[in-house]
Amino acid sequence: MKYFTRDLLDRFNSDNYDIVEKAQYEWEQAIIDYQKYLDSIWNDLPPSIRMFCKNYCFHDAKILNRTYLENTGLYQLKIEPEHVSEKEKILEFEIKTQNPLVIENPSKPNSYWLYEEFEMIEKDKFKLSILLDDETELEIPFVGDIKAYELLGE
Repeated sequence: MKYFTRDLLDRFNSDNYDIVEKAQYEWEQAIIDYQKYLDSIWNDLPPSIRMFCKNYCFHDAKILNRTYLENTGLYQLKIEPEHVSEKEKILEFEIKTQNPLVIENPSKPNSYWLYEEFEMIEKDKFKLSILLDDETELEIPFVGDIKAYELLGE
């Protein structure tokens, strides 16, 4: 994560008012800076990523399962959105490497999705970083589309 870092989030949640006040300003600046970055790469992003950014909000979604399917090169996240009215979603990623995750701390089961950032590594190569509530940061490099499937009846 380059904008919504664990350190910034920790300071934002501090018990010290002065630290929180400074972190709040930095947080607001991070939102502006990330939006500027996203705007600068917007036309280079595949339509599926643009749709993801516009249509999905997974803040506080519970991560139910993570699976890397070596035979297809797909990485799947099964999540339960925080909003009760939303259906459970599976996100499917096409991964550019054999090692899809760089994990700072092993994620515990049922961790929660806090913030995400998309980054363009080079033309047609991207990375999705996800900050989880258990201090884990998922880094998922991928090429191609992001597909989101709604699971019905679950």
